[in-house]
Amino acid sequence: MNSTSELPKLFLLFIAFCLVSACAKKYSVERTIDYTRNDSIPEITKKIYVPDFIALIAHSKISYTQNNKTSRLNAIIALEKSDFLFIDAFHFFGALLYRMKIDGENVRAFYPKDNLLYTGKSTHENLYLLFSINLSLVDFYLLLANPLRMLGAHDTKLIFLDDGVLLHDHSTKIFAGKNLLITKIILQKFEKDSITILYNNYTYFSHTYFPQEIHIQDHVHLTEATLRFTDITFANEIDKKRFDIRVPEGVTIQLLQ
Repeated sequence: MNSTSELPKLFLLFIAFCLVSACAKKYSVERTIDYTRNDSIPEITKKIYVPDFIALIAHSKISYTQNNKTSRLNAIIALEKSDFLFIDAFHFFGALLYRMKIDGENVRAFYPKDNLLYTGKSTHENLYLLFSINLSLVDFYLLLANPLRMLGAHDTKLIFLDDGVLLHDHSTKIFAGKNLLITKIILQKFEKDSITILYNNYTYFSHTYFPQEIHIQDHVHLTEATLRFTDITFANEIDKKRFDIRVPEGVTIQLLQ
């Protein structure tokens, strides 16, 4: 072996190791927050971290399970406030699975394999028909942007736990760790703990701290979905003209109630 010829390779490996180490340090930020059991609810809520964005465009890997059947797909998600959502969902091998758009009061969802277009009002019931998860668009937006806004201003209570805090009202429980990063949310729809959302692996996207993985469990309908974000761009607004649904001629239209 020529040891001299191996030096450039070793140098490149060293540079690669340094870059990986730097990235690891960047994405393993420790967040320490000072709070005491004497802190009031307003003081705690000011210290709990939320990204509080207006709009985002994200790339995500989604795992979806219903009736013990799991499907995995890649998706492009565009979200603005609580009245615009666009999802392009692809099979892992690249074929388009569905394309869905909610714009204000209207929803359209195109499934190319069946040449079928669903169209109607973006009601809670219609979104459940499409996704089988009992979340409204307002729920989804707040869960990503600022879950604290789901709590009642006058009904919220605070409980100090050994590993963090719990904020709750009559319908929502929000758990945060000692670093006051949200770890779990329970939505008590239908007077029971019906939906659990877990937040894992906080990291930086576009200089914004955000959970890299969000796991949603609908216990009533036995449906689960895991979103693993690979890239997110946050913005004050998005160009909605970029996100549209064009369907071929002869498509079958199914009207939603």
